[in-house]
Amino acid sequence: MWDLFARMEALSSSMVGFPADARLPLDFSPLLPLHHLSLNNIGDPYCAGAYGLHSREFELGVLRWFGDLWGIPSDEAW
Repeated sequence: MWDLFARMEALSSSMVGFPADARLPLDFSPLLPLHHLSLNNIGDPYCAGAYGLHSREFELGVLRWFGDLWGIPSDEAW
C-alpha cells in the first residue's frame, strides 16, 4: 500500500488538472467524520433510491448553487 501511496505522491507533482489539480490547497478535514460511512449517491438526485445512506440533500444543494450561479432553472439543473 505504501508503494501505491509513494507513486501517487510522485505523480501528483506533475498533475496538470484532469479532472482536478491535485496540488490545489484543498482542506478536506471537515469531511473526515464522513469517511467511515458507505455513502452512495448513484442515480438521479431527484428520485428516492433504495439505498438510504446517501447525501442527496447536499447534492441537491450543490445543484441549486451552481444553477443559481449560471442562471439554470432548477428543473433543468441535473
